[in-house]
Amino acid sequence: MAKNRTDELPVELIGEIAPEKLIQSQKEDSDIKVIIEYKNIDVKPGWHDVSRHGNKVKTYWNQSDSLEFKNGILCRKFENISGDEIIWQIVLPKALKRAVMEQLHNNITSGHLWIKKTLAGVTNRFYSCGLRSDVEQWCKTCDICASKKTPQRKANAPIKQYNVGAPLERVAIDIMGP
Repeated sequence: MAKNRTDELPVELIGEIAPEKLIQSQKEDSDIKVIIEYKNIDVKPGWHDVSRHGNKVKTYWNQSDSLEFKNGILCRKFENISGDEIIWQIVLPKALKRAVMEQLHNNITSGHLWIKKTLAGVTNRFYSCGLRSDVEQWCKTCDICASKKTPQRKANAPIKQYNVGAPLERVAIDIMGP
């Protein structure tokens, strides 16, 4: 039986973003707004209603059975791989992605943990279409991470074998310094 974390919404973990601002941003997001409208009337739209929208709306539509409102916030019910825990992820609107990335990657307590750990922290709290690529892009363009990352080692010139027609036609000398 799965442990249910229904009451544990991670709203307090997003810094200065108030729950009211989150609700308003979800309603203003062009992709999430469509799903919220259908969820409010408690009807799952047919494919013919959704097919005219973009890929993100189609993805949310596909997940609509696991989308529910918690304290007025649209959340996704996610059961982990082992099936022993249910996590409620907040459906993250585009307008708040930057604030969440700054809070969970750039914040002094976040530690610029690069892609894998930042993604784990973000997906433990939030859900959004394309969130993985957004986190990857954010971490790759982070100036602090780039300054701490060791540079790629330059490749040595490839070793070539020269074909010569006669002995001593080509001579190579290694010069050593003092």
